[in-house]
Amino acid sequence: MFLKYILTEELQIKTSPDKTFNVLPENIKKNIRQENLTITVRRYKLDCGQVEYEINCLEIYDRENGCRYLIIPEFMIPRRPFPIYVYIYAIMLYSSDPAMGQRKAAKRTREVFGLQTFSHTTLGRAMKKLEAFIKPLTEENNNTSENPTTEAKKTKSFPSVDQIKKRKEMVISYFKKASDWVKDTLQEDEDEKEQWDISLNYKRPPYKGKFIEACHNIVNYTFLNYQRLLI
Repeated sequence: MFLKYILTEELQIKTSPDKTFNVLPENIKKNIRQENLTITVRRYKLDCGQVEYEINCLEIYDRENGCRYLIIPEFMIPRRPFPIYVYIYAIMLYSSDPAMGQRKAAKRTREVFGLQTFSHTTLGRAMKKLEAFIKPLTEENNNTSENPTTEAKKTKSFPSVDQIKKRKEMVISYFKKASDWVKDTLQEDEDEKEQWDISLNYKRPPYKGKFIEACHNIVNYTFLNYQRLLI
């Protein structure tokens, strides 16, 4: 049975004594209860650096239409252990600097978000999934595509420096389109550009600031235009 996602807009984790976040308050849940609907709470653990939160999402099963819907907040992707801010930060940091390696980007990400386990392999998997989504859009806009044989050869070998550069530029271009903050940040002078990634501190909720707003813009843009989650 196909599962469809419904995103809540601009909901962010706030400090709570019991370290839980409910996607919808109880009074709204009561309003959506109908005879043909079955509502189940789905609980997810989210590593927020110095604290772990339980995110309570709602899965709605429409028995009449045979459809399942999962209501999730913009800051979370089911079955991924970190908030979306972590992945966007690491991807943007890695992609915005031609000389940046994935190990260094992962290390800085751990420092900024107070994480113990975010690794370069986690970043690499997130990058691959994002690239797989963005690349067809780029080819469609340019009306070009690789020869299947050539593409297959590339996937079996390590990417060249030029290929990595192009992949990074493709990701940053998408982020710029989805968020003015990314565009403005990367147009700052070199001294300020060097500092944006190490001046942020998101070791625990609440998450606030222009970067967080930019993350919500990117997630929302992707969902509204392509009906999918970012990664």
